[in-house]
Amino acid sequence: MPGTVGVAKVSGNFAWFVMGDKKVGIAQIEMMGAKKLIEERGGEITQTLEKIKQTMNLNFVFQNTIELADCKNFFVTHDSGTKELLEKIFNIKFTDISAERPNLIMRKQIVALLKEELEK
Repeated sequence: MPGTVGVAKVSGNFAWFVMGDKKVGIAQIEMMGAKKLIEERGGEITQTLEKIKQTMNLNFVFQNTIELADCKNFFVTHDSGTKELLEKIFNIKFTDISAERPNLIMRKQIVALLKEELEK
């Protein structure tokens, strides 16, 4: 339904939203050492995201990894459609499974920007 955002919490670290006719899943983790986590466990993260995408029939899915030490975000996904969407909205570029974004942004702010783009 245009103009609405539905949300259902799966856990404290994952939420999904309906924006227009698209379903978006966002995992969020706040930590120090985000880049190292992605380098060491990126494969596991993207496999889990893909399972969630298939199970929940999502159009887009990603992890918003908040780096507390440097106040920035890393977006993680293996899904090409999700990469394109995030690159467009945030003017970032993915290198393999992740993209770095300076200046901290939280899921609530991300949802508003996604909604604006997906309901055009």
